[in-house]
Amino acid sequence: MYSCGNNSLGNCSIDLTGIGQVGATGAQGEYGGYSSVWNFNTTTTSGTTAGMLRFNSGTYASVTTMYVNKTNADSTDMSNFLATLSNGTYYGKIRIFKESDSSKFWEGTVTNVSAGASEYTLTVSYILANSTFSASDSVVLTFTPNGIGAKPILFSFYGVADSGTTGSWVDLTDTEFTIPAGLLNTDGDYIEVIGIGNIGRTGSPLILNGIRGMLNSDAVSGAGGYLGIAGGELFHGSGSNGPQFEIIIKIERYDATNVITSYKCFADFEYPIIGASFSGTVNNLGSSTNTFKFQIYNGDGTSSVSISSAKAIKYLQ
Repeated sequence: MYSCGNNSLGNCSIDLTGIGQVGATGAQGEYGGYSSVWNFNTTTTSGTTAGMLRFNSGTYASVTTMYVNKTNADSTDMSNFLATLSNGTYYGKIRIFKESDSSKFWEGTVTNVSAGASEYTLTVSYILANSTFSASDSVVLTFTPNGIGAKPILFSFYGVADSGTTGSWVDLTDTEFTIPAGLLNTDGDYIEVIGIGNIGRTGSPLILNGIRGMLNSDAVSGAGGYLGIAGGELFHGSGSNGPQFEIIIKIERYDATNVITSYKCFADFEYPIIGASFSGTVNNLGSSTNTFKFQIYNGDGTSSVSISSAKAIKYLQ
């Protein structure tokens, strides 16, 4: 009890009777951010067992790879957590610290994530470390994803790509690029391929100059659907169309082996031509690569078809 009474000198007293002892320290709280715990192992090769995490070098500034077992130290399957470290290929920062002493840590940037039968292999670049870990140390892996405001350009081409071949679809090899495995990691992720160029006005609807996209060996085309199209143009230069154009092709992941494609074109950058959506199969988007390129068709041999720039931009769902 606190008491001062009627004392102008301010003499007060505190009665501590009945105040209990200080309680026991509470349990440790959860780790911050995206995190889980493993046991550190000093071996510098792959082949971890359950609960184990390894570096590929005992010199921490030289660490470029981590091997993390899918099962953590608490015998929990962390496959889904480890898969998210790719962050739709935006990746992020990773920090490994000793559970009992967080001042001992290794920190770096994740640049690739690969899943094996029982462990994940993380490609990393070193930022900072303080001290080292001993065998069987309990360590916490925490992950901070990079922001996704910036939309990375997957591919870009500037120049002039055209062909003098008449009467057949011809590859514009300068516009060909690879869609890496894991780039479209989540259903709804997509890329947009944008091509800008010129297409001749001469000819008639029976003698066309055209441009289209090719996903692997299949035409992304407005004539008859997505698969197995031998002909069919996305855009042709007869009548009032052309000569300048912009074409935008969207390739969206539906699931691991199927995409939905759609397109839109602008003749002279003014008149929109909107194409329907098509669905079709692709190589497994998580484990295999796919390719894209533009093709052009010179129907009469007297006018040119060309692309002066092309780029592919990755978006998250």
